Amino acid sequence: MAFIVKILNYDGIYKYSLPWCTFDIKLIGRILDFIGNWSKLKQLFLGNNQLNGTLLVEKSPKLLNLDVSYNNLFGKLPSWIQQQNLQLHFPLSNMISIFLPFVQFLPYGLHCLQRNFPCNQGSRIYSSFAIKCADQTITSHNIVYESDNEPLGPAAYYLTNTNRWRVSNVGYSIENNNAEYKIDSTSIVTNTQELRLFRSARISTSSLKYYGLGLQNGKYTVTLQFAELASFTTTRWKSLGRHVFNIYLPGHLVERDFDIIRAAGGVLKRAVQKEYPTQVSENYMEIHFF
Repeated sequence: MAFIVKILNYDGIYKYSLPWCTFDIKLIGRILDFIGNWSKLKQLFLGNNQLNGTLLVEKSPKLLNLDVSYNNLFGKLPSWIQQQNLQLHFPLSNMISIFLPFVQFLPYGLHCLQRNFPCNQGSRIYSSFAIKCADQTITSHNIVYESDNEPLGPAAYYLTNTNRWRVSNVGYSIENNNAEYKIDSTSIVTNTQELRLFRSARISTSSLKYYGLGLQNGKYTVTLQFAELASFTTTRWKSLGRHVFNIYLPGHLVERDFDIIRAAGGVLKRAVQKEYPTQVSENYMEIHFF
């Protein structure tokens, strides 16, 4: 699957792709501290719930992928955030006290992604943006697609050095040990005038979000272009599966169980375009594929 997302007042395009499956359940209350003592726990995904309180006071050294994003957490960060190879993902929380004493150990820009996006709040710099998924920057039809080529992971994000846009990924696959969470494709995609936009794709097993930051408030159009790139020629049981996902813009469900192949009339590697009007009211745009 591959697609382009166009977010614009007048012009701009945005693209990425992924296969996945997921489930949804809401948890309420505090994160229980004894979870951190489970010595064999390696991944803990608690995002998109209604959790409050602080992070774990202590955790096992083997727990390296931790997602607590989109909850109501608050307070200071524990000292274990200094551990090497740790992927900690908690945007849109209330943990603004992260600046001291451990901000120097945090990945670049993580403090910018807390609630209300403090680093770009009220800036109103941009009216569009364009992204080339999992590849280098290219220019097509006078549009510069910025590179989205950074390695991600089971609980990871990337923020541009201009704070113009960000991408976050959550989810772990026991079958695909892809350290960068992206794929390349040499397939020929029909029904498109720009094959270069479909040479690469982001992979996610649960949730993939893109944000446009510092946007002018107003009406925008989101144009999505999809093409299913996965191969279903295998005789294994996997060939019976489907890639379906929900699309939220911004925060509102616009497509439920979207199936690219079905939308393309049952044809693999054929581009499909969808357009959605939306509104920016707080200087950022959220596009969520779940």
